[in-house]
Amino acid sequence: MRNYFIAPLLFFSVNALAANSFDVNTNMLKLESVVVNGVQYNDVAVRLNAYDVVSVGSNNNTVGGAVADTCTDANFTVAKFNAIAAGMTLEQVSQTIGCKYNPSKTVAAGELVQHSWLQQETGKIKFINIWFDGATNIIINTSGNGFKSRYGF
Repeated sequence: MRNYFIAPLLFFSVNALAANSFDVNTNMLKLESVVVNGVQYNDVAVRLNAYDVVSVGSNNNTVGGAVADTCTDANFTVAKFNAIAAGMTLEQVSQTIGCKYNPSKTVAAGELVQHSWLQQETGKIKFINIWFDGATNIIINTSGNGFKSRYGF
């Protein structure tokens, strides 16, 4: 696993920040509070110039609500696609998209496995393909954003 020193980090106070959120369009991480070297900072915003997700704890809150058995048009947005990052588990990707992957479209290639989230009911096919480590079902970043692709949105 690669570790990165993220620099420069911009710390500044902002009124009325959203609680613990990350905007993939601006790379802005907003936190209610954070402790750095024993000092607590409140209402923190950090712009990440480069980042890798190195770990993700459990997440009982799903993006967009519960995970549906089948995907619909609403599950396929650029924001949801952009929120998918290396280090996420198969379950976290399904939570982010809001529906389960289609097991019949799973492809294995060596140590990698591609899972696909697919919608074709409206006559316009939409899908997201993600490559995972076959042993752990965690997204690994093998070349830039080459671990994911999308079509139809």
